[in-house]
Parts: sequence; C-alpha cells; structure tokens
Amino acid sequence: MLQINKQPNIPAEFFGKLFQLRDQLHLRHLKPTNAGSTGSYAEHMALGDLYDFLVGAIDTLVESYQGKYGLVEISVSSSTANIDPVSALNELAVTVDSGRYYNAFSEGYIKNQIDTIAENVYKTIYKLKFLK
Repeated sequence: MLQINKQPNIPAEFFGKLFQLRDQLHLRHLKPTNAGSTGSYAEHMALGDLYDFLVGAIDTLVESYQGKYGLVEISVSSSTANIDPVSALNELAVTVDSGRYYNAFSEGYIKNQIDTIAENVYKTIYKLKFLK
C-alpha cells in the first residue's frame, strides 16, 4: 500500500513550497540586498546556481509524481526577495531530511529526487555561510 494515498494533499503542498522557495531564491538572487544588509557576489552566484538547478529538479519531481498518480493542484504563495536565504534553506533542508513531506513518499525514485534537492540545498548553505 502506498503511503501517499493516505494524505493526498501533502505532495501538492510540498511542490507548492518548493516552487515558492525557488521563486524567493530567484528574486533574492536578482536583488542580493535585504533589510539594510549588503549582499555579495558569492551570494548572488550561489543562489543563481541553486535556482538553475531547482528549475529542472522540481519539474522532474512533479512530472514523475504526476506520471504515476495523475495531476495535482499546486498553489504557490506569493514570493518576496526579503528572505534570509540561509534560514529559508535550513528550514527546507530539515523538512526534506526527516519531515512529513519526505516520509509521505514511498517510491525510492521520488525520494532519490528529493535527496538530490537536499544535497544541493546543503551545498548552497555551505556556500552562503562560508564563501563570502
């Protein structure tokens, strides 16, 4: 039995959060300043790299899921550049690593795709924290 059928809104919710984060990171990439702090070229590049990766990775993840289960209604909350990218990425990483979103999927190939997203998120956290 597939776990996902027990909680059908979780995939759509997770996909929406991924899209929102992707959009927020892109906006922050284009305007690497926030609340009086000055952004850096390293931040600009790290967020740009992650954004470029996420475009294809999220697309593949959603298509894989929908190929098996059918279309899901995804909604995306509004996005803003006024985020702390490290905090936002840490929140996503924790959710992906052990949270209800990751555990909602039983398919290994979907979990592998999510793991690859987590890998790139952690790599970006490293760049943002230590490569200034």
